[in-house]
Amino acid sequence: MKDYSDLRILVVEDDPDHAQLLTHRLRREFAADLTHFATATAALAVLEQFSFDLILLDYSLPDLNGLELLRRCRAAHPEVPVLMITGQGDERIAVQAMKLGASDYLVKAKDYSAAVPHAIRRTLEKSALQRRLGETESRYQRLVQNALMGIFQAAPEGRFLMANEALVKMLGYNSEEELLTVDIRQDLFLNPEEFDELGRKVAEREDGCDAVYTLRKKDGTPIVVKKSARAVRDAEGRLSHLEGFMQDITQQQRAESESRRLANFPKLSPHFILELNEWGGVRYFNPATAEFLQSCGKTTEEVYAILPPDLADLCRDMLAAAATAPVLHREVHVEGRIIFYEFHAIADERIIHAHGLDVTEQRELEQQLQQAQQLESIGRLAGGIAHDFNNLLMGIIGYASLIKDELGAQDRHYNDICEIENAAQRASEITRQLLLYSRRAAGQPVEVNLNDVIAVALDALSHGLPPGVRLRQELGDDLPVVLLDPMQFHQVLSNLIDNACEAMSQEGEIVLQTYFSERQESDGKLAAYF
Repeated sequence: MKDYSDLRILVVEDDPDHAQLLTHRLRREFAADLTHFATATAALAVLEQFSFDLILLDYSLPDLNGLELLRRCRAAHPEVPVLMITGQGDERIAVQAMKLGASDYLVKAKDYSAAVPHAIRRTLEKSALQRRLGETESRYQRLVQNALMGIFQAAPEGRFLMANEALVKMLGYNSEEELLTVDIRQDLFLNPEEFDELGRKVAEREDGCDAVYTLRKKDGTPIVVKKSARAVRDAEGRLSHLEGFMQDITQQQRAESESRRLANFPKLSPHFILELNEWGGVRYFNPATAEFLQSCGKTTEEVYAILPPDLADLCRDMLAAAATAPVLHREVHVEGRIIFYEFHAIADERIIHAHGLDVTEQRELEQQLQQAQQLESIGRLAGGIAHDFNNLLMGIIGYASLIKDELGAQDRHYNDICEIENAAQRASEITRQLLLYSRRAAGQPVEVNLNDVIAVALDALSHGLPPGVRLRQELGDDLPVVLLDPMQFHQVLSNLIDNACEAMSQEGEIVLQTYFSERQESDGKLAAYF
């Protein structure tokens, strides 16, 4: 049995006999600390200074109606239970007293004092239960309102019945009252059919369901939420409302998407990507690395063949100096290929990230560029020499022409002077080719007979053929006049004959053939070929 010995009870009773009867009974039952007043005024005065565990209140008092005193007591001390006693068995008064907050109501019938202790116990137990219930409800409300996750109750038709502060802020509203006016289906769901689907799933499953939806905040911003909801049913099994939790996973989804994108990057990258431990052991390499190994005729177990030979020392030294030298570059030559590596030290995780690139073609292009630059320099030098040499040749040709005019054709030295002049002319043509090569002189195309140009060129080229190589001409008749630069054509013909001679082992025959052909092109034009 619960101990009520420490009770402090205020008795407000104007009838001395009833007051004595009550105090005697209560002291015997509870050994309580009793305070008795005969007027409402005195009772209200003591309530301003002291607190009590229970108030026994008579309905009929000389200075104030018992119901009014009840109202004032409840206003001053709402936590203190009040037991009203009256000599009138009026149900109307009883109803009013209960509405004003009385815990119980007793009529002064015969031996009513014997029922008072039982009524007090019942009232105190009820008060304690209500107090515990209130504390539990307060804890629940604090838990709900302080939760970081959105908590809600919603009607099946799509209105919030309750929403905690986290949910209000999550959806961008100013207050719970404002959020309760929102049509969940139309105002929050980007796809209203998803709300209908959620309702069906929750109604079908007793244990509730989880789902991810994209909602619309008050300002229209989309937000991705994970919602857990279950159905709450009434005593008849009808759907009463939905309750559950809502979590904003917008940032989480973005992070997961970024993580997936970054996870796919090594797989899709054409570069070699490797992860090494602090001793140089390969923990991971991407498909591009495996493909390169295969192209070199190596297995994946031979991955160290395409890495620096001092890999272990490299990794150890890099991690030791990660704070000052976190990046290192190396070149590795494998099966005639050149791999350029960039190593990154991740000191906190004790790993090395290696990024490799096959730069063989790039290096070849760089060499070609260097050769082109060298040829350009040679061309500029050749152009300068050719220009100066051509000036000397012009003097030789000029003086040879003057000597020819003075000697006349009958002189025995005339033919020798002609040979000097012709040789100087050919030398001049060579210098002109050098000037063309250096872009310092332009070709001069003229109308010529192709066979005539070939005959002159072959007469000079035939003297330079290797022993055992014969040159035969099959020149066609009735070739039309063509427009070309004879010296450029001479150079082209010389290159063709040189290539043909190099293709022969020791001896052979080079056949040079010309003919005329014409045909209709697909666009209707007539094309001529030689």
